[in-house]
Amino acid sequence: MRLLMIRRYRRDGTRGVVTQGHKILALTFEQAHEAFHPRLPCIPEGAYPVSPGYSEKQGWYLTVKTAHGNCPFLPAESIKMQKSRAIAPATFFTAEGKPMFSRLANVKLTTAILEAIEKGEEVVLEIISENNPETVRSWNLKVANS
Repeated sequence: MRLLMIRRYRRDGTRGVVTQGHKILALTFEQAHEAFHPRLPCIPEGAYPVSPGYSEKQGWYLTVKTAHGNCPFLPAESIKMQKSRAIAPATFFTAEGKPMFSRLANVKLTTAILEAIEKGEEVVLEIISENNPETVRSWNLKVANS
């Protein structure tokens, strides 16, 4: 299974969308923290394997494995409480930019990935910036003003 996450970098954090083909699986938000550079995302752009994880506190979740460590997908509430570097799935954003129904989006995304893994598929997440038209074109996506 090949997933694409397109990011938009903002001062208050990084927003994105995770798709499979032309289907949107979840919106994403990467929290900006005082301890970190505000525009520095959880992991650099690139392609990474995705694997499941489980904890008593979080239940099932996804982890993106990188050379610099792991970056989990966790509900926004968990990230704020832990002040950790993670990707928060969301169903939509409020006008102020707050991710909403993050726990529901996390369950839906995790369920879709776990089903693919159970079928024996390798799951890879490719992360790109929407500001890079060449990368977006390689996925056959529409680019404004091109």
